[in-house]
Amino acid sequence: MADEYRLLAQLCRIADLEGSGTTWQETKTRQGVPYTRTIRAADAISAAGEILHAISSGRRLTAAQTERARLIIRLAQWHKAGMKGELTFTGADK
Repeated sequence: MADEYRLLAQLCRIADLEGSGTTWQETKTRQGVPYTRTIRAADAISAAGEILHAISSGRRLTAAQTERARLIIRLAQWHKAGMKGELTFTGADK
Protein backbone atom coordinates (compact mmCIF):
# COMPACT_ATOMS: atom_id res chain seq x y z
CA MET A 1 0.00 0.00 0.00
CA ALA A 2 2.91 2.35 0.69
CA ASP A 3 4.02 2.01 -2.93
CA GLU A 4 0.59 3.16 -4.14
CA TYR A 5 0.74 6.27 -1.93
CA ARG A 6 4.28 7.05 -3.13
CA LEU A 7 3.16 6.77 -6.76
CA LEU A 8 0.15 8.95 -5.98
CA ALA A 9 2.30 11.66 -4.41
CA GLN A 10 4.72 11.69 -7.36
CA LEU A 11 1.86 11.89 -9.88
CA CYS A 12 0.32 14.81 -7.99
CA ARG A 13 3.65 16.66 -8.12
CA ILE A 14 3.78 16.14 -11.90
CA ALA A 15 0.22 17.39 -12.30
CA ASP A 16 1.17 20.56 -10.36
CA LEU A 17 4.15 21.48 -12.59
CA GLU A 18 3.69 24.68 -14.55
CA GLY A 19 3.41 24.41 -18.30
CA SER A 20 1.15 25.08 -21.21
CA GLY A 21 -1.01 22.40 -22.77
CA THR A 22 -1.51 18.88 -21.55
CA THR A 23 1.94 17.67 -22.64
CA TRP A 24 5.16 19.64 -22.78
CA GLN A 25 8.82 18.78 -23.10
CA GLU A 26 11.87 20.57 -21.80
CA THR A 27 15.49 19.94 -22.82
CA LYS A 28 18.70 21.18 -21.19
CA THR A 29 22.34 20.52 -21.95
CA ARG A 30 24.65 19.55 -19.11
CA GLN A 31 28.34 19.35 -20.01
CA GLY A 32 27.42 18.78 -23.65
CA VAL A 33 24.94 15.98 -22.91
CA PRO A 34 21.27 16.71 -23.68
CA TYR A 35 18.83 15.94 -20.87
CA THR A 36 15.09 16.07 -21.28
CA ARG A 37 11.84 15.59 -19.41
CA THR A 38 8.29 15.26 -20.69
CA ILE A 39 5.47 16.47 -18.47
CA ARG A 40 2.13 14.78 -19.09
CA ALA A 41 -0.11 16.51 -16.56
CA ALA A 42 -3.41 15.14 -17.88
CA ASP A 43 -2.06 11.57 -17.84
CA ALA A 44 -0.69 12.07 -14.32
CA ILE A 45 -4.11 13.23 -13.11
CA SER A 46 -5.79 10.26 -14.78
CA ALA A 47 -3.33 7.75 -13.32
CA ALA A 48 -3.68 9.34 -9.86
CA GLY A 49 -7.46 8.97 -10.13
CA GLU A 50 -7.10 5.28 -10.95
CA ILE A 51 -4.85 4.78 -7.94
CA LEU A 52 -7.27 6.61 -5.64
CA HIS A 53 -10.15 4.53 -6.95
CA ALA A 54 -8.25 1.29 -6.35
CA ILE A 55 -7.27 2.35 -2.82
CA SER A 56 -10.80 3.43 -1.90
CA SER A 57 -12.27 0.15 -3.16
CA GLY A 58 -9.66 -1.92 -1.35
CA ARG A 59 -8.11 -3.34 -4.54
CA ARG A 60 -4.49 -3.67 -5.47
CA LEU A 61 -3.25 -1.91 -8.60
CA THR A 62 -2.89 -4.04 -11.69
CA ALA A 63 0.54 -4.44 -13.25
CA ALA A 64 -0.55 -2.26 -16.19
CA GLN A 65 -1.71 0.56 -13.89
CA THR A 66 1.52 0.45 -11.94
CA GLU A 67 3.66 0.43 -15.09
CA ARG A 68 1.69 3.35 -16.60
CA ALA A 69 2.19 5.44 -13.44
CA ARG A 70 5.90 4.60 -13.35
CA LEU A 71 6.33 5.54 -17.03
CA ILE A 72 4.67 8.94 -16.48
CA ILE A 73 6.95 9.54 -13.49
CA ARG A 74 10.09 8.31 -15.30
CA LEU A 75 9.47 10.58 -18.31
CA ALA A 76 8.93 13.57 -16.00
CA GLN A 77 12.35 13.13 -14.39
CA TRP A 78 15.46 14.56 -16.01
CA HIS A 79 17.17 11.87 -18.08
CA LYS A 80 19.51 11.64 -21.04
CA ALA A 81 17.69 12.37 -24.29
CA GLY A 82 16.75 9.30 -26.30
CA MET A 83 15.55 7.24 -23.34
CA LYS A 84 13.54 4.15 -24.24
CA GLY A 85 9.82 4.94 -24.14
CA GLU A 86 10.42 8.67 -24.50
CA LEU A 87 7.75 10.69 -26.27
CA THR A 88 8.59 12.64 -29.38
CA PHE A 89 7.06 16.02 -28.63
CA THR A 90 5.29 17.65 -31.57
CA GLY A 91 3.57 20.56 -29.81
CA ALA A 92 0.26 19.43 -31.34
CA ASP A 93 -1.54 19.58 -27.97
CA LYS A 94 -1.33 23.36 -27.83
